[in-house]
Amino acid sequence: MAACCLRFPTTSRSGDVLAKVPLSIAFRAVDTDLLVQEEAAVHLLLDMANSSSPLQLYYQTVPKRSEIWTMHSFPESYLPLVQNPPTERAIAANQDLLQETWQQHKQTLQAKLGPETSLEDLRYAMAILVTRLIETGDDGLLMVPLIDMGNHRNDCNNIHPVEPCRPGSSERCMVWRAGKPLAAGDEVCIFYKFMLQDRSLLQYGFLQSGAGSMSVQHRLSGLDRHDFKPEEPWEEPPVGEHGPLLFEGTPSAIVVELYRLQLLQSTLVKRDTEMTAAIKPHPRDENGYYLQAMLTWRQQRQEAIAAEIQRLQRQLQRLQAAEERVQQLQSLGLGLPQSAYDSFTAALQKQGAQLNVTVKSTTDTGSCNADATARGTCSSSTHPAALLAGFPPSAVFATRDVKEGDALAVMPLKHTIGVATGPKGMADIAVRFMLEMHQQSEQAAAGRATADASSGSSSTAVFWRSLYAALPPLGTVGGLYGIPPDYLRLIQDPAVETGIKAYQAELVIAWDKHRPAIEAVDRSLTLHELRHAAGLLNARLVSYEYGSFMVPLMGLASHQVNNNCPHADYLDYCPGSAAAQQAAAGQEPQQEAGAEEDDLCIVWAAGADVAAGQEVCSSYGYLMPDVALLQYGVLLQDNTTATAALAGKAERLELNAMDRHDFDPKKPFAPPKSGHEAPEPFSGTPQQALAEVSRLVMRHTNLTAIEAHHAAAAVNPSPYDRGGMLLAQMRVWRQRRIAGLEAEIERLIKSYGLDQAAVQRQVSLLVKQQEEWQAQAAAAKQAAAEAKAAGASSAAAPGINQGTAAVAAAAAAAAAGSGGQSDHWQDMQDIFTGIMHDHASQ
Repeated sequence: MAACCLRFPTTSRSGDVLAKVPLSIAFRAVDTDLLVQEEAAVHLLLDMANSSSPLQLYYQTVPKRSEIWTMHSFPESYLPLVQNPPTERAIAANQDLLQETWQQHKQTLQAKLGPETSLEDLRYAMAILVTRLIETGDDGLLMVPLIDMGNHRNDCNNIHPVEPCRPGSSERCMVWRAGKPLAAGDEVCIFYKFMLQDRSLLQYGFLQSGAGSMSVQHRLSGLDRHDFKPEEPWEEPPVGEHGPLLFEGTPSAIVVELYRLQLLQSTLVKRDTEMTAAIKPHPRDENGYYLQAMLTWRQQRQEAIAAEIQRLQRQLQRLQAAEERVQQLQSLGLGLPQSAYDSFTAALQKQGAQLNVTVKSTTDTGSCNADATARGTCSSSTHPAALLAGFPPSAVFATRDVKEGDALAVMPLKHTIGVATGPKGMADIAVRFMLEMHQQSEQAAAGRATADASSGSSSTAVFWRSLYAALPPLGTVGGLYGIPPDYLRLIQDPAVETGIKAYQAELVIAWDKHRPAIEAVDRSLTLHELRHAAGLLNARLVSYEYGSFMVPLMGLASHQVNNNCPHADYLDYCPGSAAAQQAAAGQEPQQEAGAEEDDLCIVWAAGADVAAGQEVCSSYGYLMPDVALLQYGVLLQDNTTATAALAGKAERLELNAMDRHDFDPKKPFAPPKSGHEAPEPFSGTPQQALAEVSRLVMRHTNLTAIEAHHAAAAVNPSPYDRGGMLLAQMRVWRQRRIAGLEAEIERLIKSYGLDQAAVQRQVSLLVKQQEEWQAQAAAAKQAAAEAKAAGASSAAAPGINQGTAAVAAAAAAAAAGSGGQSDHWQDMQDIFTGIMHDHASQ
């Protein structure tokens, strides 16, 4: 760490060059791992004593011995202050290695530098190296004059890449560039790596200070975190844009973490009481600077632990209350209190909505006994937002008779939540949604809801508060944000798995990006609650040409699992608005800029006559089984097609979207081109049908391979999966998926009169091709591993064509997605034998 600081003499803009230093005048370390080898310190010590070294002026600027501290100069008597055995052992081990290096080079160093040369000189040289070396990639570890004098800051965004000193020049320079505008006199910082307080103090000898989202004096030290690794005490935790993520977990996991932190806190306090005051400055620490820094860190450490305990206690209290609420409602067989829905619909009407429907709490667990062929009935209704946890959903019912074409509800667009589609857009909106829900919930808990109603508070505020109160509680929402990573192996489709991972990864990125805003509201908020918010949005998203929105009322209605909901929704000018009157008169509506949204309403129109008291559905579009479960959290009660039921035809098991011939792996969650209608089954020439059957048999065999069954059986319930219900549903869905493949194979064989031998030959070719791909991928992986071990690039090992390796790896990934196993011909022959036997017996 620099003894003082560097300041910029003139004003600078972002990207401007602060300094350009040729690498030819830098000191180059000869080893690459200073935590294991100390040879570079020997060379530095000799060069510092060399009066003819070109770096002599530079060496005169380095800090004095009493101003520089690292683990190599750490006083042995201070080790009890660390109070973490793995870290203490790591410090002692590094000092032992330095001692060994001294013994190896003692005679040489004393012969060249004088008999007074000691281990302390080598320790000083090592401290200089550790605190000043800069990693440059291909150019190695360097001490770069001037640039290495900058003070580290976690929030420093200046950069120092290595570039040609001049265009076209072979000489290389380290170029220090401003990451933001700097005024004359501003300090110029440098970024080592993100460091928590114990790492900067024990490894580099300084305590960090400052405010902002990247400050660490009030955060847990690395050695106190839940993810600290005793076997790798210097390994940094995963770091996001604003540092490492905070601990979160289920209530039971939080209880365990709280116990660990409380025990740690008590041991720290006990040692302070017993012996800390007795530790005196070490001879190397003449003025007691480092001892005082250690004591300050211990105080910060205890304060950070106390703050984390408080955060987790608040988190635990809130999560336990949410869990108890759900359990209580479930035990009573009820959904949310009816008053929550009544308050919401009343507030919605005050915002200008025209309603011929209302929301009711219901004990309907996902089915009713109405005629499945009658359009517009409540047949087999399910609610995606609540089904996974067994939470009784809400339902929307007509308050009067509504004729076909008339409005069930008209709702102002300005009272919806606009959502940017795609993983990133959804994640950013989910953060805002979570914060708003939390703030409204806290205000309601503090009695603000009653106060607002009595004091005539803003009807808009009351509306949003009533909406959030009417949404399903934490822990009752399914969909792609709530699928645990371990469950993905049950899907066995790489495109769908990658798509789910992309949505979940963007949510973590958004959580980290917005963490300062989140912590400003409540530090105890969790990523689990953000997943809940994202799941609520995802399950209620309605898209128009104007954009995508979460529509409050429609989001509380049920979807028909047989995909026959007749009702539709569209955008139109709000009744009574100036734009509506102009349009009715045949005039082009004249509006001020930005006023269009205020004039627009969502019209929920009846697609069939609806009687008073009849449940009203909301269509999510035609949902195939995998889309229903993985995207919305709905396990369809069967895989039969709605069109077959409506036509009175025999029902057949339906293929999942990911298994269809027209599935686009680049858009795994794209709605079917058929919109609200069932997609057409495969049709083509007999040769095309032969290829399609062969493809389906490959997928079927991979899903039913013994290895795939073992992998699926090995999945254990996630702590976030209430009662393991999602896991059970995914296993049921998986069996239905296999049955759907079998039904489609049988249909195609029967419809096209395919020859069994021809099918077997086609499948045999596919098996051989898949085995070749897997062999190529395995060879490429092995070659890459060998090349990496030899220090070469892992991108392509010598003698391996990169294109071939990439194709092989992609093919292997595709094979893995369909089962990931080397399939056997006998398995496929058995399938066809069974199918053809059934076909012959019919």
